[in-house]
Amino acid sequence: MDKNFAWGKKIMPALRFDKNSFSEERDKAFKLLDSISPCGFLIFGGKADDIADLTSELLRRSGRRLLFAADLEFGAGQQFEGLTRLPSAAAISASYDASALACLAGRLTAKEALSVGVNLIFAPVCDVNTEPLNPIINVRSFGSDSQRVSELSRNWIHGAQAAGAFACAKHFPGHGSTIFDSHEKLAEGPRDPDEFKTKHLEPFKSAISACVKSIMVAHMTVPAIDDSLLPATLSSRIVTDLLRKEMGFDGVVITDALIMSGIGTSEEDAAIKAVKAGCDILLYPTDAEKVFSVLSQLDDDPNPSIKRIDRIFGIDIVESISNSAITLIKGAPTKPSSFMILSDDARLDPSPFRQAAISAGWKEISTKDEVFDHEKCVTAVFAMPGAWRGRSGPSQSVISSIPIDTGVISFGDPYFLFDLDCNYALAAYDAHPSTQNAVVSKLNNGEIFKGTCPFVKP
Repeated sequence: MDKNFAWGKKIMPALRFDKNSFSEERDKAFKLLDSISPCGFLIFGGKADDIADLTSELLRRSGRRLLFAADLEFGAGQQFEGLTRLPSAAAISASYDASALACLAGRLTAKEALSVGVNLIFAPVCDVNTEPLNPIINVRSFGSDSQRVSELSRNWIHGAQAAGAFACAKHFPGHGSTIFDSHEKLAEGPRDPDEFKTKHLEPFKSAISACVKSIMVAHMTVPAIDDSLLPATLSSRIVTDLLRKEMGFDGVVITDALIMSGIGTSEEDAAIKAVKAGCDILLYPTDAEKVFSVLSQLDDDPNPSIKRIDRIFGIDIVESISNSAITLIKGAPTKPSSFMILSDDARLDPSPFRQAAISAGWKEISTKDEVFDHEKCVTAVFAMPGAWRGRSGPSQSVISSIPIDTGVISFGDPYFLFDLDCNYALAAYDAHPSTQNAVVSKLNNGEIFKGTCPFVKP
């Protein structure tokens, strides 16, 4: 992708619909598709049927995946006429069965949002409202107790993302202690590091543990950790050092709207500084083409962000499971130069693994009596439980055929790996073609295996 043209993929313009603006806003969207090729659009208002038709038409015209986002913390009916408006986060938190209701609220919001093509939901609000005079958060928050906000935010995220939409935790690193509305002026966050870490960061840690796909950064200072008093949106100390490195968030970082006065500088300057701070998506500039023009003059490379956006928002559920489930049971994987396939399960097809391994330049070993570098060989074992097989794992004959000191990957039963004498052992739990390809790719590229084994050593 041309570096300059790629900058458009970091911009998300807004479309605001009312009874008099639909045609004008629709034409603006088509023009922006051609002029800057944005990552998608933030949508305000409109009838549900009209929005569904518009998102479908934009997808057809673009010929690629687009993000359609909306502020839906009160449900999809907050923006789209004909859909369900939900009570506030505070009302959910006050309810008897709050944990279940938060999950159901996320699920219903996502289901209805997807019905009109909206796939990115700017919710839940993860702010802990510790300031009674806070003019902008208040009942938008699940409350003033960080543990309760953490629990309900996590449940909302699980509900929404299980339904197939992408959630966005906001407003990092916590807007709940402020006395100013960042739409109007720069807000100030906590000065006490202990208060900041133990109260305001906790819901965002919980959101990250819930695998939230994106986080929105607020236009607020955080003297507790950044004495430069830059807005968090423009602070590399907050976006890169804290959120990325210290908290380990590898999803998409989105700015709050650049149109807001709290950013404290011009939209063009804010866009440049937000990019340098580590933000991936620049939300709602007044003039998206002007911001695109300024960014295109930078020497910075936008493609790492583009790849992250594509990875986080582009992987379907099959790929997501296949890429994240593989678990290192023991040892330390090394890049293979050869492979062996062992199976006594006629139901399973090892050809995806074989084809991927050969494409990676690995040589197939047909018997353990061949001469080869055992430490650079991986043995793929295929065995799944099934009716009338009488066992869940590979036969003893297959296990005894595994060459000593090779790596071993089990496509199915993980139990035999626990006591296996091998260089390293990987459990994939399934022989899905996507999983077979993922194993080869990760081994070949030296990637980390992040799965967690759901079984214990017998």
